[in-house]
Amino acid sequence: MKNPHVFPQFFPVSPVGKAHGFPGAEALFKAVPLEAVRLPLWVERPHLLQDALRPILEAVYAAPTGASACLVAQDLAQLWEALSQGGARQAVQSAGRTGLTTYQAKVQRATAGFALPLLSHALDQQRRFEGAEAAAKRGRGSATRAEEVAAWKEAVSVLQQGSTSLLNSLEGAEHLLQGLYASLREPLRSMFKELHGGWQKHGRYQGVT
Repeated sequence: MKNPHVFPQFFPVSPVGKAHGFPGAEALFKAVPLEAVRLPLWVERPHLLQDALRPILEAVYAAPTGASACLVAQDLAQLWEALSQGGARQAVQSAGRTGLTTYQAKVQRATAGFALPLLSHALDQQRRFEGAEAAAKRGRGSATRAEEVAAWKEAVSVLQQGSTSLLNSLEGAEHLLQGLYASLREPLRSMFKELHGGWQKHGRYQGVT
């Protein structure tokens, strides 16, 4: 009998997300069963994960409307959260805090460093973004200008909140965080300090699901 998978019910994928690479990323996480001996192939090849997730983030900022950007951002935030926890929220606790030895916790520990290039890419894409007001000008939907601006601001907020999931996966790994900080140049370094400071103050994982 095949091991049951925990991810299908965790991802109510939007149609927009399906059009921007989400199925490829989702397929990677669907390979995480409740129990197994060997870790998934993508754990040994982190570039597969980066190749799957980076285009989704870029699709957020390239979206034709703020509403579309929000949908893709929500999909990506779910993927980031799944990566940070090594499995669906309902089935996995923090491996670092509990010493949990489930299969998902092993995946969680093995992939902790995967968040580093994803965080770096997220900061770079945020830096390149022209802002909600400018993005609203290219809106090709039926929304008003004010609605477009609000939708773009919401998309950016979703991404910022989602980034805390990536930081959650690095909790306790100060050497990795310091390494990322040292590798960044301004203004990305200052952006990372702001993100990390906000995470420490407000978004840090407290072991509550």
